[in-house]
Amino acid sequence: MRKITSLLIILSLVVMAFGPSLSVAEDMDTNFTETEGGTDTGEASVLGQTASSPVVRAVWQMQGPSASLLGTDDNSDPGAQLLPSGQYQVNKPISNCAVVSDLDGIADIDAVSSEVYYPETSFGADDPAVRTGCGAKMGTACQMTKLAKEEGSSLFCETIQNNNNNLPSFYDISSYADLCGEDGELAKETAAVYCCDSELAYDDMAGDYQVLAFGQDKSGSTSNILKTSFSYVELTAFEADFSNINYGSVKLNSRKIIEGDTAWNDARGENQATVRNVGNTRLEMTVSQNDMGMGKTEGVWNIRYGAKAGANASWTNYWPEETTTLNDILNLSKLEQIDFAIEILRFPEDTVTDYSGKMTINGQKAEPLTCEITGNN
Repeated sequence: MRKITSLLIILSLVVMAFGPSLSVAEDMDTNFTETEGGTDTGEASVLGQTASSPVVRAVWQMQGPSASLLGTDDNSDPGAQLLPSGQYQVNKPISNCAVVSDLDGIADIDAVSSEVYYPETSFGADDPAVRTGCGAKMGTACQMTKLAKEEGSSLFCETIQNNNNNLPSFYDISSYADLCGEDGELAKETAAVYCCDSELAYDDMAGDYQVLAFGQDKSGSTSNILKTSFSYVELTAFEADFSNINYGSVKLNSRKIIEGDTAWNDARGENQATVRNVGNTRLEMTVSQNDMGMGKTEGVWNIRYGAKAGANASWTNYWPEETTTLNDILNLSKLEQIDFAIEILRFPEDTVTDYSGKMTINGQKAEPLTCEITGNN
């Protein structure tokens, strides 16, 4: 009787890297001619909006909740980059915020809302004809609440302007200069900061989410629609509920299989292996294994292995000291059993009866599913 055991290493995280952007400035001449006899309509305007209409002047997303007044995201690039938790059912709190003005005074602003839209990729339904995501709206509109004057000014004009000033998107020629300071609209209370809180699920897809922000005053006049986007940063991550694989007694030239299961064990133990995708990308599992001291005979390994992720997946066979990718792809939040196999081609010429070694399982990003309803993607 010969007993062989294998230990396990788990968890790999992959985070998208971000690159710089570059723009070139050019100087331009401008001019206009005064029209004689022009009349004042009595409707003062801001950036093309009449005094009877609210104006969404700036919009941004940040780490929530808004009551914390964080003004932060997870990267220094322009706009918001938000990183998922990489943990099962641990979602990402976010806040959608806007600066909205109305020359009739902020008391005239009746409602400010935002809508968020999924990236143009799919969650990965089995049937391509019913794939979800694909630019669809996430839930219902998020109704924003006005922050107190001091809180809104502190968040926008101090925390964000001083520490994260490329976070907001501005409407037309709006800027910190005309919204902040003693003569700014926030100080004069012709503008205010509005925010609402929501969450990105741990398994919402990675990519660029589109956001629309808009307002309405008490007479029903609607504002401009200010569009921006934020990035839910790619994170490839998985969890496993087992800590080692014990093959027990193994015979020469007889393939020994240890089957996993789809019952998640909160306390990691031996065998009954399960893995689940806890990132926001589809992933493929990889596995590698040392020779557990079995060595080679005439240049050929005396042991080889097999593994598969999913009961219906095909086996992937591999030799010691090589990393192999398993065939099945784990879609977002998917849980699968993972099976392992071992085969002894020749026992070494020694008196050892118990062997042990080390196995490494890992995960790598698989390409997202497109939103096309034809083909084999």
